[in-house]
Amino acid sequence: MKRIYLDNSATSFPKAPHLAEKLRDYVLNDDGAVNRTYSEASIKNLEMIAELRVKLCRFYNGPSDECVIFTHTITEALNTLINGYFSKGDHIIISPYEHNAVLRALTLHEIEYSPLPLCENNRVDTASAESLIRKNTKAIICTAVSNVNGSIVDLKALGETASKHSLKFIVDTAQASPYIDIDMKRDNITALAFTAHKGFMSIEGSGGFIIQKGEEKNIRVLIAGGSGSDSGNPYMPEMLPDKFEAGTFSTPSLFSFSYSLDYVLSHLDEIRKKSKENTEYLKQALMRIKGIKVVESGNEEDIIPLISVTSEKDLSLIALSLSEKCGAEVRVGIHCSPLAHKALGTYPEGTLRFSPSCFTAKEELDEVINALKEIAG
Repeated sequence: MKRIYLDNSATSFPKAPHLAEKLRDYVLNDDGAVNRTYSEASIKNLEMIAELRVKLCRFYNGPSDECVIFTHTITEALNTLINGYFSKGDHIIISPYEHNAVLRALTLHEIEYSPLPLCENNRVDTASAESLIRKNTKAIICTAVSNVNGSIVDLKALGETASKHSLKFIVDTAQASPYIDIDMKRDNITALAFTAHKGFMSIEGSGGFIIQKGEEKNIRVLIAGGSGSDSGNPYMPEMLPDKFEAGTFSTPSLFSFSYSLDYVLSHLDEIRKKSKENTEYLKQALMRIKGIKVVESGNEEDIIPLISVTSEKDLSLIALSLSEKCGAEVRVGIHCSPLAHKALGTYPEGTLRFSPSCFTAKEELDEVINALKEIAG
């Protein structure tokens, strides 16, 4: 049976056009260690990674390309920031939509946190942030977009509060990019974490973070090892980005990221428009199916390709039936965001999540919609 892939919030499929062929050629001809071997391939890879830093810095309006740090996943990036900045006894304000990449990192290191409440329309109540500030509050951490219902958080409002009270402001962009504009300068963002394999349509295996200049002095090093620079020093180099990039790069993953990012940036308006159209089309159809309830996002427009629904019927059985009837691939459960479901009233059952892409065809959506009508009865 063919695949009707509607789980792009987990990872993108298909990837950027022609990425597989480009990646195959790269692995066969150009793969090589950076800052280790002196070779034409090594120099070429060094230039590729340097250009990728520049592209990401521009996309997020970061301070400088050396402030772009690569990790293997956005989870690793968020853990580096949380464990590097904070300690037991600190207090953090978070959104109620945080992923376990934040929640479990805070819990692991015994860092207290207070979630912001939701408004009636399921938007985060950013105005209440000041009331949650304590003497030991060190930061506001939030996801830019919920991975449960696609709700967009007002980063500018939280950034202003953080700046006013001299708090760090850390943003998770996993579900937000490239669908909304995020500006580190405008939104007073101290550090921003990103990933390659979701909206940027790359393969899994690369992510990272961008920090404001000077912040490297405030973040403890968590992973030490070879950097290819200052190798006689028993400590990690203080300079960026080397301070936080121990070990050998996954150059195939970064090559993939660079290629897919070029594709996304050159087709950005088209990607956003098509994703929005597919989301609106699917949402309107889901709202008309008896027995299916769409979880409200509070967004003025359906610009995030992510829809969650609930039902009195078993969601796992619905997902299984969709797979059997039309090959639909959807996600059911908590989506690694338990606080979100508790705030939305969908805990512990969770939700059934649909996340189309710009490549999803209307005919595919119709197949899923018709199958769901049969299943809902």
